Amino acid sequence: MDMYSLYHSNIENQLAKELGYITKTREVNQINDDDKNYYKECNYKLFFFIIQLQQKIKDLEKENES
Repeated sequence: MDMYSLYHSNIENQLAKELGYITKTREVNQINDDDKNYYKECNYKLFFFIIQLQQKIKDLEKENES
């Protein structure tokens, strides 16, 4: 193997590693985006659940006053 072929082979290996890293990073970012969407949805559900509980507490307090 001559020096040019060896050098070219090393560059190809380095590029392949970098592309693999970029691909893995994109996959992780996609997972993180999915997690963010899930947590956002959970936060909305919890918020509305808390609002409903507060309303029920107010209704019960009104009943107890009567």
